[in-house]
Amino acid sequence: MSVTALCLALLSQDAAPALPTATDVMSRLFARYHGAKTVVGTAVSTITVGDTVITIATDLQVERPNKVYIRQTVREDGRVFLLVGDGKTFSYGKPVGTEAIDADRSSRLIETHFPYMTLGDVYRAAARSLAERSIVLDLAVADTRDMALLRDQWATIDLTGTVEQGGETLYRIVGQWRPNAVEPVSANFGLFVTKDGDLRRYVIEQLPGAGALSASRQWSVDLQIDAPVKPELFTVVR
Repeated sequence: MSVTALCLALLSQDAAPALPTATDVMSRLFARYHGAKTVVGTAVSTITVGDTVITIATDLQVERPNKVYIRQTVREDGRVFLLVGDGKTFSYGKPVGTEAIDADRSSRLIETHFPYMTLGDVYRAAARSLAERSIVLDLAVADTRDMALLRDQWATIDLTGTVEQGGETLYRIVGQWRPNAVEPVSANFGLFVTKDGDLRRYVIEQLPGAGALSASRQWSVDLQIDAPVKPELFTVVR
């Protein structure tokens, strides 16, 4: 072997593995949740507007094709928001500002899960009764309509490297964020994803001047794919 060939061989051994593209990581992220039989875990959302901080803790489990449990607690005041579906019926709190809640605040809405309904339909029906809709719920439910909106919200994407968090190596993707495909960019975002495609953290920071007050949202995520579920949590609460 020549000296040149030997040097090249040694360099190739020491070279860091090539990073995937941002598009590859995003595709892996969507496929990871869309292909899951179950999604189980927790997430914590921290919303900061000026000097005000709101924290929402989410516990969830999804079992395809049609079972769902989403419990959200606002830590600052203890309010609880709950969506439960067992595949036959589902129930959720009455959305604020509707005639239903004005008539009776104590009872919950109970709906039939018709055969033509998807898990995404159940999620959409109850969305206004939750403390928040988020990327965490959108990915766990994995309705193609919600995933398409997520894709449209990311006006630009750029994989800038990796970071270490909790003993895991995460891909870091940054870019510009917008509410949908037709509205202007109003924030920057950061997305942190494992090599398998699991979401671990998501940050949205409003651009200076985009609102009267500075604002940001951050989600810390611990969702397990194809993990065992607790069947009793799918019991519909009436």
